[in-house]
Amino acid sequence: MPVTIERPPALMPSQRVAVLDTWDRLWRHAPSDAKDDALLARERRSPRFAAILRYLESTFGGVRGLRTVELGSGRGDLSALLAERGASVALLDASQAALGQARRRFERLGLPADFVRADLLVPPPETIGAFDVALSTGVIEHFRGNDRTQALQSHRALLGDGGTAIVSVPNAWCVPYRLWKLYLEARHCWPYGMEIPYSVGELRRRAEQAGLTSCAVCGLGFWQSVGDHWLRGVFHRQVDWIGHKSLLDGVSGMSLLLLARKGKGHGWDTNSADGVVERHFARRGQGCEFEMEVDWIRRHLPRSAKRVAEVGCGGGSLFAAIGPDRVIGVDYEPTGLQYTRRRFPDAPLLCASAERLSLDTASMDALILQHVIEHLGNAEKAARDWHRVLRPGGMLLIQTPNADFVDPSLFDDPTHVRLYSAEELATLLRRHGFEIVDLRTIGLPWFRRYGATPSGWRFRRLVTGRASFLSSWPMLRWRGQTLCCAARRASA
Repeated sequence: MPVTIERPPALMPSQRVAVLDTWDRLWRHAPSDAKDDALLARERRSPRFAAILRYLESTFGGVRGLRTVELGSGRGDLSALLAERGASVALLDASQAALGQARRRFERLGLPADFVRADLLVPPPETIGAFDVALSTGVIEHFRGNDRTQALQSHRALLGDGGTAIVSVPNAWCVPYRLWKLYLEARHCWPYGMEIPYSVGELRRRAEQAGLTSCAVCGLGFWQSVGDHWLRGVFHRQVDWIGHKSLLDGVSGMSLLLLARKGKGHGWDTNSADGVVERHFARRGQGCEFEMEVDWIRRHLPRSAKRVAEVGCGGGSLFAAIGPDRVIGVDYEPTGLQYTRRRFPDAPLLCASAERLSLDTASMDALILQHVIEHLGNAEKAARDWHRVLRPGGMLLIQTPNADFVDPSLFDDPTHVRLYSAEELATLLRRHGFEIVDLRTIGLPWFRRYGATPSGWRFRRLVTGRASFLSSWPMLRWRGQTLCCAARRASA
């Protein structure tokens, strides 16, 4: 059943009451069902939604099971599209008219959602820390002064450990949008009240002030602005340039998209083993390194494999990449299985050690161990059990930190028992009846302390995005940070 939380915004400052009155007037008339479907279809194929999907897939491994909240949701375009893909969505808005339209839309589409009526800057206590993703589009530009930072702090406050914030705002350097806004204001028919667009610098600065980290900002939709604001809005020509790309998008695109993560103020004791394990479950599956590793797994996991066990599944980050209908999640820690169950309620899960899987002999087509073997006290015993549960010809896919990486301090973790070199891992698996199919390292092949350099994240993504190509170079083949081994159980 949908949950509705009411926090009437009667005590709002006068500035925000005026903004709310503006939006209540705009939400007074609902579009027809056909018009509503057309608007949703347009957002579905927009570059903005495509960028959001890519980010969620690279960060969490997929959308299904994610807990998302859309702040200043209106009718909830993004929430509806995420709910279609299996996310558990909530819509937060101060406008009762907007939430009423959203509720009717979700009921008509048969999509589940929770609705929260509250001031964006003062979210209800029960929503604090309750979500994996907090997002908004076309909202925080309607605040001024310190409220602009506080709006981003609200995004962060609603996030749980390892959560991400996604914020879309108009670009102050989009010339077609700025001229269109001036044109409507001169004619006294600007409908959106106070709207102060953002520059890239201000958006990133306020996000960092709000405690968000790994802040990336990209520009989108220069030609969309020309088409929507001038050809359609002024000259009434029926054009749709939402998918048109331009070299000007990064500088003068219609929208800026902020992709950021919650900072480290989560209260974990990362020096303790328990704290590190908890961090692994909450944050595993984030960043471009995870995307790089998933790409390698996809290329080596046979499409014919119908029964796949992910050993050490953590929070189920790989489930979306493997296909939740054919994967069994195995983890020794009930905490990890709780994360997985929340995102994939129908997935078969097994609480067992990687050294003793409690699976039937020759019952699995493939086993995946992503950053597991380095935590095992008895890898010999584990390898024997992996051989037992795989059918003849079954595939074993292992990823683990590379002991020959130039900066092994990168892997400092009190739960690590042993780091393996390529030769050591291959010897272990051959000794227990496996044939090596592919053995390589992927990832940055050098000292990785570049975080303080300007746009260091862009360099990191550039390199990891070409991981397969780089690992084919003889001089770099064994220098990457992640060791990957695909092995097949011998048929005999």
